[in-house]
Amino acid sequence: MGKIRKTGIHSLKWSFLKYIPVCLILAWLGAMAIGIGTNNLQDWYRHKYPKADSRRVTAYEIRKSVDETLSFYSKENVGVQLESFRQRLVYGIISYAQVLLVPLWVFLCVGGTGVFYYKREMEKSIAALQEASDKISKNYLDFHLEPGKPNELSQLCGSFEKMREALYRNNQETWRMLEERKRLNAAFSHDIRTPITVLKGYADLLGKYIPDGRISEEKLMGILEMMSGQITRLEDYTRKMSAVHKLEDLEMEIRPVSVNELSEKLRGISSVLAPSRKIDYTCESDRENVFIDEGIILEVYENLVSNAVRYAELMVKITVKVKGDRLEISVEDDGNGFTRDALKCAADPFFRDEKDKDKVHFGLGLYISRIICEKLQGDLIIENGTMGGKVTANFEGITKE
Repeated sequence: MGKIRKTGIHSLKWSFLKYIPVCLILAWLGAMAIGIGTNNLQDWYRHKYPKADSRRVTAYEIRKSVDETLSFYSKENVGVQLESFRQRLVYGIISYAQVLLVPLWVFLCVGGTGVFYYKREMEKSIAALQEASDKISKNYLDFHLEPGKPNELSQLCGSFEKMREALYRNNQETWRMLEERKRLNAAFSHDIRTPITVLKGYADLLGKYIPDGRISEEKLMGILEMMSGQITRLEDYTRKMSAVHKLEDLEMEIRPVSVNELSEKLRGISSVLAPSRKIDYTCESDRENVFIDEGIILEVYENLVSNAVRYAELMVKITVKVKGDRLEISVEDDGNGFTRDALKCAADPFFRDEKDKDKVHFGLGLYISRIICEKLQGDLIIENGTMGGKVTANFEGITKE
């Protein structure tokens, strides 16, 4: 009766009813024991002082007969008379003890039942909630909340545990983002130092030789051109960094897109980005439409193809698959493939392999692609395929549901 079958939870109020019969039985047995005990104690006390029982007290009363005559009668043995005040006091205490002891016993039974019920049904859950509350207030979330007995408090513990897990995940994500931001800023500061140093050197050179006219116009134009290139590089850096920071506030504009139209756009982009490479493009789909942010998908695709073209010798192989609620874009080149370090760090910000001949690119394309994939509940897989390096972007939840 106390069990809620739908959830398997025992109601606290119905569970308490199981303890009431035990309380009543104990109270009744105790009251009986107190009554019998005090009566036996009274008898024992009277027998302890035998003179009290043998002492007689004679009382007289006058009765009127039918014929109007008055008669005197005597009545003996009225009550128990003890010899001293102390004896009478003790006897009175014994006589009235049960008047005090019975209610006190009933109170103890009720209180004891309540304490036992609390210890058995509620204490563990309440202690767990209090401990969890203290830990959460101190921002310590790496623990597990034990629910205790299956009742309403265990449901509350379950809700607390869900809240703790959500806070823990959010804290972990916030910490990860802060650490990633720190690494990103550190990498940016490191990489931006080179063009600034170059510009400073050129500025010192011009300041030293121009006033004396010891530099030719041709040399001057060459220096200015190189300075302009470094300035352009700085502009590109700041633009890329701005794009990376905006990823945190990226808002998706999901709308239905035809798979055929999307495929044609992807094919066209690959032709533009890799004019000197052979493109092996295939698209497989089990649906006509997908629900995506087309601009975001195209940005990831451009990053993957640009990265592949940079390392490809002759060919880039592109495979687009739409299956269920998953969109998969795989780009593989026929280059030397990823090194061991690149397999681990290629999607990190500003990563460039030591053997990489191209020192101009910033190493942000795969990083941006990874962030976007994660925001769309997908992932970015970096591996070596049958030809060379292979990068696969997965996007989940492309159905309307």
